Amino acid sequence: MLAAFSAGFALSPEEVQPAGAEWAFERGTYTITLTPKTGGDPIRDVGKYITLYQRQADGSWRMARDIWNSNNPPPPVLRKSGEERQHCRPLREVATAGRLGRGADRAFMR
Repeated sequence: MLAAFSAGFALSPEEVQPAGAEWAFERGTYTITLTPKTGGDPIRDVGKYITLYQRQADGSWRMARDIWNSNNPPPPVLRKSGEERQHCRPLREVATAGRLGRGADRAFMR
């Protein structure tokens, strides 16, 4: 699927800090641009990330964990009738309904 695109990727580290002798973290933003090779509008994603590095026995650093999330809004979900709906219910609505706690992760989905 990605073979159909020319990809551009850029990281902008904003903070790099040691976290003890064996760990370090990096925090920043990223930009990904996928341009269709056949023409058309590029797809762009901008977001943030945190990467944890662990010192190896030979003194080098290796990525141990990496997490990221997009700043872009999620695309709408279409019902069978074609109307859009929200991905998640507002937290206030879920809490008011008394559905936080057991199974709360499922309670946010409609």
